[in-house]
Amino acid sequence: MNCTQARNGLLGALIILTAFLSFTFRVDGAALDRNYDAVIVPGQQLPYFSNLPVLGIRVYVYNTATQVWSPIPFQVDQKVGNNYFGDVDEILGADDEVVFLVKDMKDKAPDDQSWPDDEESKQHRRHEIIVTDSNTGNVSYIYVYYSTTLAKSNFGYISYQNDTVTGETYFISHAPNIASGLPESVKILENAGGDELDVLARQRIRLDVHLEYSVVKIDKQIKENYTDTVDLGFLGKINIKTFQGEPPKVIVGPLRILRKNTIAVEITGNVQGVGDINVTQNLPFEFYYYPWYYEMSSGGREIPIPNPGSGVTADLRVATFSNALNGNGKGMIYYNSKMDYGIRVNDTLHNVLVGALGANDWPGKHWYAEVADTGPSGGTLTAATLFSMLDLRGTPIGQARTLWFQEFDDYDGSRYYGDAGLRLRSDTGTISGVLDIIIRNYFFGSNYTLPALQAFFAKYSQPLEIDQSSDYNDHTRPGKITDLRVAMVSETTARLSWTAPADDGYQGRAATLYTMRYSETPYNPNDKWTWWANAIKASNLPVPGTPGTQETFTINGLKPSTLYYFVARCVDETVASPTEAEQNWSDLSDPATGITTPVELAS
Repeated sequence: MNCTQARNGLLGALIILTAFLSFTFRVDGAALDRNYDAVIVPGQQLPYFSNLPVLGIRVYVYNTATQVWSPIPFQVDQKVGNNYFGDVDEILGADDEVVFLVKDMKDKAPDDQSWPDDEESKQHRRHEIIVTDSNTGNVSYIYVYYSTTLAKSNFGYISYQNDTVTGETYFISHAPNIASGLPESVKILENAGGDELDVLARQRIRLDVHLEYSVVKIDKQIKENYTDTVDLGFLGKINIKTFQGEPPKVIVGPLRILRKNTIAVEITGNVQGVGDINVTQNLPFEFYYYPWYYEMSSGGREIPIPNPGSGVTADLRVATFSNALNGNGKGMIYYNSKMDYGIRVNDTLHNVLVGALGANDWPGKHWYAEVADTGPSGGTLTAATLFSMLDLRGTPIGQARTLWFQEFDDYDGSRYYGDAGLRLRSDTGTISGVLDIIIRNYFFGSNYTLPALQAFFAKYSQPLEIDQSSDYNDHTRPGKITDLRVAMVSETTARLSWTAPADDGYQGRAATLYTMRYSETPYNPNDKWTWWANAIKASNLPVPGTPGTQETFTINGLKPSTLYYFVARCVDETVASPTEAEQNWSDLSDPATGITTPVELAS
């Protein structure tokens, strides 16, 4: 193996380790009884608003008891592919997302006559979004309109300031000096029943790596905030450092906050046979904060296997994703979905593997929680429930999977309490495959019992089903074309002219589409629809212009010296994909006639 191969192999193995840290962190009406859920509707489920400016999107609910329409809070988050943080175009696309809360949903509108008092919204179809609880079959509704004049709700459930997030139940801050930019403080708000005491020491991502190069074998744990030296003995040294690569990027809305932080992993040193090493790799993290919880997702990331031909192996033996508590967490009780009892959070150093996940548990959903206790052995907190739900997707990763709980002294001497999360382990070889997990962390200002935790999981682990339909309120047809005439003819063409009507009779905006037919058969006003059905349909007509302006159109392919009859009609904007069987077509125009000229013979 030459120096270049060794250098590339070693760097490749180290970058593979650090690249594993790169995560994309993701997260009714009373009828649904799912008030802690958000609903995300992709733009592709709003086809009648596709390619319209997002500025005109509105979300409303109908209350059957009061017969009143009301706006509810919502937000539109645009995406470039799967990226929320790219350059957006302010036009609704298939991947963009309209977000609203289940708790704001209401009733089904009685019919298309029931509509907010807004004329512009009646110029477009509305989308009825139907959300069903798959656990109970209960249903609630919201309605998405398009109008720049329809009122919007100004209420918000969540806020962001100075890199802190305040939801309905929690306050979370991030330490800019910590390389990962992960949450470093969580308080449950007093107005939600909490004590407003910081309970979080740190959100943790730990990767235990087994590195072999030449005759050297090293085991290291890479952390989200890390500076260390890997001593390769006579072969040299490698320095590994993590730091914040760039300031966080944040998208703030009234219902959710998207936050992207970049961790930089720097690898430097000198290795015999390899030479100087100086590599920096930026790894993005994304979190999705909602009023009662935040989500973290691996995004279906591939864990690559190091190339054994390089002479370097780097096996990922253990990966742990968890939240560690500070001293305020002492006295809480830990539960998970694999236990029928709780474990006291205390000063004892211990690792507890209670919650092994077998082959039938992945794919699947599971939970763990830490709850304050006001009994004699309880701690500082009087009212707090930290509830986490795991959604394990795809193929299981690692030889052993466990709902993990431990208490320990960290590398910097800090005592961590009640460190709870998910641990993946491989005793031989490397953890490999596609990691597809979502962790959702809830915060409540009350002390849930074990049965209450189990009931909460049973309710909120079931998916919501989202469907849509559409209708429109415009019942006024466009005006009839009253002055269709043949302006000019040739041997094979006829040029027609007329005045453009409006979408509502002769008032309002332009109509949406013209259609025209022609025939040599004389037009019979007493049997006009039979004539229309048998006439030839013209193609490529112009888009209707401003009402009152002159329109022209030329029909080609006619026969010389022939009398033709021409009839036209139009449809308004409520028919997005017009067929002549749908409503809101104008009446047929009076016929225009014209005789094409004879063929001019050459001498």
